[in-house]
Amino acid sequence: MRRIVAHHHVSPTEVQGGANVPPALMQQARDLSYLRYEHSLNAYMAVAAIEQLLRSCARQQNVNDLRAGGLPARVGDWIGDLNCDPGLVARVRELFDSDGANVRNRLMHSGLLLTESGRLLDNLAVAYPTRYGVAAARQRPHTPENVAHLALECLRDLDADIQRRRAIGTQDFSWSQRWCLTLPELQFGRQVFCDLIPRQGGPTVAQAIDWQRHLSRYFSAVMPGLGQFFRLAYVGFVQGFSHNSFPLLHGLGMVFEAIYRLTAHLLGLPILCSTHSGDTWYFQYRMLDDDGLHGSEYVNRLVEYLEPQERDLAREVLRLAVQARNALAHGAVVQFDEPTHLGMAHLLLKATQLLAGAGEHRMTRECAWYRWQNLHPDQHGYDQADWLAAEEEVLHNIDILGDPRNRLAS
Repeated sequence: MRRIVAHHHVSPTEVQGGANVPPALMQQARDLSYLRYEHSLNAYMAVAAIEQLLRSCARQQNVNDLRAGGLPARVGDWIGDLNCDPGLVARVRELFDSDGANVRNRLMHSGLLLTESGRLLDNLAVAYPTRYGVAAARQRPHTPENVAHLALECLRDLDADIQRRRAIGTQDFSWSQRWCLTLPELQFGRQVFCDLIPRQGGPTVAQAIDWQRHLSRYFSAVMPGLGQFFRLAYVGFVQGFSHNSFPLLHGLGMVFEAIYRLTAHLLGLPILCSTHSGDTWYFQYRMLDDDGLHGSEYVNRLVEYLEPQERDLAREVLRLAVQARNALAHGAVVQFDEPTHLGMAHLLLKATQLLAGAGEHRMTRECAWYRWQNLHPDQHGYDQADWLAAEEEVLHNIDILGDPRNRLAS
C-alpha cells in the first residue's frame, strides 16, 4: 500500500516535552505515526482478503460456508473441507479461530487497535535515541507491524497455494454479491444529507470542516484511539477518489463497530452476553447483527433523540452502514469504483455522526438530570433551562478535553 498522506495532529510537545523540535525529528515522528496506522489498515485488509479467497475457494469446490439464514459461517467451521495445504490451514486457524490468536475477530470487532500504545515509546526514541532507541527497536509481538506481517504472510502463502492447485475464476467470487450494497442502496448513500459532506445547496466546506473538527474532538474526549482512523477516512473522502480510497475506507470500517458498541454502552445497553456452565462463566461480544447490537431495541434507542420524522431515515442509514462494514470485514467488496466508494463512505460517515449525536444526547440528559437534582430538586419548570445549560457544559467539556493541545499538556 502506498504511503497515506494526511493531516495528523503532532506538535513539538508530543515529541519532546514542549521544546522546539528540529523539522527532521518532527518528520521522523510523523512517519512513525503514519506507519502505525498503515500497518493496522494492512492487517485489517489482509485478513479480509484471506476470507475473500477462502470463500471463493469454497464456492469453487462446492463447500458450504454459510449457516442458518444464509449468514456467513465461521471460517474455522469449513476450511478443513477445502483442498488446501494442511500447514496453511493450521496457520489460517491460528489467525481466525478463538482457540488460537483470534486476530481476525479482534481486528473486525475493534479489539486490536494498537496504534496508540506504541506512540509514546516511538516518539521518545526519536527525541532521545541514545536512551530509548534500543527499547523501541526491540521486537514486540503486540504491534501493528507484527500483526500486519502475520496476516500478509498468510495471505501471500494462501494465494500461492491456490495458484498451485487450481486458480479461482471470476465466477467463484459471485458469493460476494448478496453481501454488498445494491446499486439503489449506493445511490441512496450518495444522496443522503450529511453535515460532514460539502455540496451545492448543503454544507459549505468550512461548515463540513467544523463538523469534522467537532467529531474529532468528540472521539478524542470520549473514545480515545478511534479519532485518527475517522480523520484519515474523512480526509481521504474529501480529497476525492484515488488509490488511497480503498484502504482509507477500511479505516472507517475498522472503527465503526467500536463506535457503535461504545455508543450502545454509553446509552446503558448491554454489549456483552454471558453464559455459564457449572462454575464457569463465559463472556462474548454481542455481534453487530439483528440478534445483537443492531436489534430493534438498540436501533430505537440510538435514534430516539432525533425528531420522529427523521428516525426512519436514520434507521435505514444505520442498516446500510452496518451492511457496508460487514461487506468490508468479510472481503465481499470485489469491485471498487468511485460510486461504490462515495456510497459506502457517505453512509459510514453519516452513521458515525448519528452515533456521536446519540452519545452527546445521553450525556446531556444525564448532566441535565444531575443539574436539576443539585440546584432545585423537587421543583418543576426548569427542564428547558437545565437542558440548555447541560448541553453547553457537555459540548464545552468535549471541546476542551478533545483539543490536542490540552491533551498533550495533561
